[in-house]
Amino acid sequence: MASLTRPVALLRLQPEELSARIGIQFQPAHDDLDMLDWARVVGLSGRPYALVRHRHSPEPGTQILVRSDSSDLWQDVVDVLKDLQLSERDPAWTAPEAVPARPGGTDQKRTRAVRQTPRKLHLKVPATVSTRLRNVQGRGGFHSLLRKLQRRVRGTELAVTPDEIEKLLGYSAEIGTSSPRRSHRTAPKKAARKK
Repeated sequence: MASLTRPVALLRLQPEELSARIGIQFQPAHDDLDMLDWARVVGLSGRPYALVRHRHSPEPGTQILVRSDSSDLWQDVVDVLKDLQLSERDPAWTAPEAVPARPGGTDQKRTRAVRQTPRKLHLKVPATVSTRLRNVQGRGGFHSLLRKLQRRVRGTELAVTPDEIEKLLGYSAEIGTSSPRRSHRTAPKKAARKK
C-alpha cells in the first residue's frame, strides 16, 4: 500500500457493504491519521489500487487510492469501478483533477465542475429542522432558500446542493451565531381597544 497514496474518489459504500457485495476482504492497519481498514484490488487493466476507510472519519464511504505518479486519474477511477462492478454514479466525491476529458476535446479542456462534487448531499438533520423550515416567514434571498429547502426535507433527511451550502454559510456569516432576533421592520403589536 506504500505507493498507493493518492485519494481520487470516495465510494458511497462502506467496507462491510463492499465485502458483502463483492467478497473483498479488508484488513486493519493504521497511518498517520487513524486506524483504518484497507483492501488491495487490481483493476481490469492490471493496475493495483487501495480501498481505504479511516475508522473515525466523520464522512461515510470508502476512499479509492491510486499511485501517486498516476498520469490519468479518471481512467484509474473507471478501472476500479469496472472491477468492482460499480457505475460512475457510485462515487460520492471525485477529486477535481480526476475528471473525464470532454468528448472530442483534449486533456487540457477537462472540466472540473462536472465531477468534483456530488449534485446533492443527503444530510441527517434533527426533527426540529423540519418544524422550523415549515414556519419560514419573510421575503428575500435567505427566506427563499429556506422555502426551497423546506420542499426537500423527508423526515430527518435534507437534500442540499453544494451551492446551497455555500449560500447558507454566507448568510450565517452575515447573521452571526447569536440567537434569532426580531427584524427591525416588524411592526409592534397594536394595543387592544377598550370598549
